[in-house]
Amino acid sequence: MSSRPLLRIAAMLLLIVSSAFAAAPDWVAKGTVLEYKMGSDTVTFAVAERTSSEVKTNITTENTYQAKENASAPYGQYWFDTSLIAHASKGAMVDEFKVTAIGKQAFAGKEWDTITLEATLSGAKTTRIYDRATGLMLKQTVQAQGAPEVVLTKYTV
Repeated sequence: MSSRPLLRIAAMLLLIVSSAFAAAPDWVAKGTVLEYKMGSDTVTFAVAERTSSEVKTNITTENTYQAKENASAPYGQYWFDTSLIAHASKGAMVDEFKVTAIGKQAFAGKEWDTITLEATLSGAKTTRIYDRATGLMLKQTVQAQGAPEVVLTKYTV
């Protein structure tokens, strides 16, 4: 028997097991500040608090409001659990997303090792590009009328 099918099975089992222990990456911590360009606007995410069960983020556009997310979920508004994406291959399913590309891309003045994930969320095709090493969301596009492209412009981690 070829070792290739065994490697594929092992990789699938690793993804299944790691999703049971999914969590926000360690860098999603108090003091993290991310700035994204959304069309002609800017949105800032500033992590206000992080516990094992919750991430509280102050989100600023024209006004500031606080959003709460499940810290033990596989992904959030600006992050993805690295244990799920670090070793995923093109064509694999990661949570509800399909891996469509792996490569290098530049965002916020830096070149990143990226993974592109696609899914239909709330009826719209959503494409997200993440840094494979950190799980930081670098770009998001949603194919829905009026939905702006979201691109990382600055970050303090």
